[in-house]
Amino acid sequence: PTGDTLAIRLPNNLALRKLLVETGPLVSTSINLNQKPPFNDPGLIDQFFSDQIDFMISVGKLTANPSNIYHIDLQSDKLIKLR
Repeated sequence: PTGDTLAIRLPNNLALRKLLVETGPLVSTSINLNQKPPFNDPGLIDQFFSDQIDFMISVGKLTANPSNIYHIDLQSDKLIKLR
């Protein structure tokens, strides 16, 4: 799917879930580079993106797999896994 889309992420990280309980929903973008493995080390994120990030909370190096991304086809009510 292309065009105007919206993604909603439900994190499986306890620290982030606790933060969201206090703040409510947050708006963000992905820190990953196109066609590259996801960043999971806060030190590397800071090294590559420090001039582009306003605020970051580090909970250490992440070991979990990246989020799955799904598309909801509103015409057929089907859930399609994109990655």
